[in-house]
Amino acid sequence: MKIRKIISAILTMSVMSACIIPIAEADGLYSEKFDMTKVKADKSDGVTKEVEVPDGDYTVTVTTGGKTETNANIYINGGERVRAYTLEAGETQENEQPVVPKNGKITVQVKGDNPNVTEIEIEQLPTREKAEKPTIYIAGDSTALYKGIPSNRLGTSVCRLF
Repeated sequence: MKIRKIISAILTMSVMSACIIPIAEADGLYSEKFDMTKVKADKSDGVTKEVEVPDGDYTVTVTTGGKTETNANIYINGGERVRAYTLEAGETQENEQPVVPKNGKITVQVKGDNPNVTEIEIEQLPTREKAEKPTIYIAGDSTALYKGIPSNRLGTSVCRLF
């Protein structure tokens, strides 16, 4: 009886892990590939993959395409990362995005009429070194410009604070 349970457990584990291809990293960083070819898209939610990951910075690569035409939008942690695009039958496309986990998870959602998700790869990046001064990105027009000369531009004003 115990042998049956052991064999059943082994078969169950092998079926469950058939869609997961773990990658061993010598440096201890999280890295995993998920084979999504057998996952059917839900009409309203598309294809969704949620993964618990350690804190850190990540690169998420979503590969789409296949034997039929592909129509997809890619969302990561609720935000649209790749706007709607179409691929002809037989074409594939890798979409690589930088990601920070939200509540210890990375959620990838691919929506569209025919998302054709073939693989999702999540790779943790090495820990960033703390800089002497922080990096601040300012989006704006010419009033945000920092020219290195005294002025009342936003870029100049912010630089004075550090």
